[in-house]
Amino acid sequence: MDRLSPDVDLNLKRLKLIMEWYQMKQLNISNLTRSVLLVSVLILLAFFSMSVNAKSKEDTHGIWTQVESMNHGKFSFENVELNGKIFVIGGKDRLEFTRTMEVYDPQINKWTQLANMSVPRNKYGSNTVDLNGKLYIFDENAEVYDPVKDLWTKIPNYNYRESSQTVVLNGEIYLIGGSDGYERNGSALSDIVSRSVEKYNPHTNNWIEVSSLNIPRANSQIEVLEGKIYAIGGSDGDYNTLNNVEVYNPETDAWTITNLNYPKRNITSFVMNNKIYVFDNDGEGKAEVFNASKNKWEAAGNLQELTEELLTNDLSLVCTMDENIYFKQDINMYLTSIISYDVNTGIWSKVTNMYNQDKPEIMCADGTLYIIGGKKGEYDEKENSYTVHGSKRVLKYDPSSGFSININGEIQDYDNPPLLIKGTTMVPMRNIFESLGAEVTWDQSTKTITATNRDTTITLEINAREAIVNNSKIHLQQPAQIFSGNTLIPLRFVSESLGADVRYDHETKIVDITIK
Repeated sequence: MDRLSPDVDLNLKRLKLIMEWYQMKQLNISNLTRSVLLVSVLILLAFFSMSVNAKSKEDTHGIWTQVESMNHGKFSFENVELNGKIFVIGGKDRLEFTRTMEVYDPQINKWTQLANMSVPRNKYGSNTVDLNGKLYIFDENAEVYDPVKDLWTKIPNYNYRESSQTVVLNGEIYLIGGSDGYERNGSALSDIVSRSVEKYNPHTNNWIEVSSLNIPRANSQIEVLEGKIYAIGGSDGDYNTLNNVEVYNPETDAWTITNLNYPKRNITSFVMNNKIYVFDNDGEGKAEVFNASKNKWEAAGNLQELTEELLTNDLSLVCTMDENIYFKQDINMYLTSIISYDVNTGIWSKVTNMYNQDKPEIMCADGTLYIIGGKKGEYDEKENSYTVHGSKRVLKYDPSSGFSININGEIQDYDNPPLLIKGTTMVPMRNIFESLGAEVTWDQSTKTITATNRDTTITLEINAREAIVNNSKIHLQQPAQIFSGNTLIPLRFVSESLGADVRYDHETKIVDITIK
């Protein structure tokens, strides 16, 4: 991995000191003593190597599969998993936000268009929760969606507050804190931050006021642990970052205050193993963990380096699944790495690279990772204009079906991952052909790519079902296509075009490509 945990860094420093000491000592010692010292150093090297290996993990080699596309291209949308299905809510296509919603069923690989919302929405400014198999959305227009009836219904008597938070506890929805607007104090404006808390009962369709927060609070992070609500950090009306947490006990209808070790707002948090993990996206405070058994906030131990990783490597949280945290890290405009962090072992590992030119939404659902939609740009040469619209594309990651590529006895390491499209394994043409010694050129005007290797010339036109190999036509299982700046071709075409022998070992999951 690019970064090792602190104890591994310490071990490496120790090794360096040992080697420097050995090099210094060997100048004035006998051969026997030198041999004893060398054996000792080798033992220490082996010991510390075991420690390093315990904190590192080989990248997995899964494969992205293109599943059924959405009905409408969109970006900047909300996505929610409910009843084992993925709901895509609102979003933007070209210039306008939409009222549309559709759902993906992984069991039958199908998207279905659903009833429109009452107002357009995007991924920002709304709180979405699920309760009793229904979706509740809270913003300036609160409404609930019933998937059985495919019907949106307005939620009555809702008191909207900007930057408030919602959470479900004991079958009811709590609306916590937020801002009631602004007030002018001389020439300055300040937030009117609220202490109010209400709960909504979906059976009676009524809101009830409960005990208020002790401190006005907006932009806090809300979690539920052991039947209590935790309102973590945030800011008050004077834009001060808060260094405390309020805990609500529904049995006593009371809020109590505990202190964080560092002030936090713009927070990311999650619950795992009966603990609350918190870190500040702005880097103003270090990572912390709340252990319910100790009733205490502590430095997050092996997560302490997490904040540094977020700041120095542009990591952003994607989701949590099982006992792993998933982050994304942009490599370039076309590729993003998905990185996982195991909270129990402190191990970082790269899960996979993903094609990222479209800036899609990434989520965990159905026990796996999905890439959904995104932003696509098109340049019109005649109009000399550039338009942006939403992508319909959806990909699913399968960690068990990946493979490595061995070309002429050498394992290849490509940034661009293989992609499975309608049962056909697609691989990056330039990477493969250049590894086989071919020269690859691209003609933008005709959208044609040409590869030349000794006495073989291959020409492919994007989205065409046929390729030309030395003036002979070869049918393609899937047409060559540009995917986030890379031309992908069927893996089997490699053998057909260059006369290579392609074999797959099911046990080792290695594709052997050998030029005859």
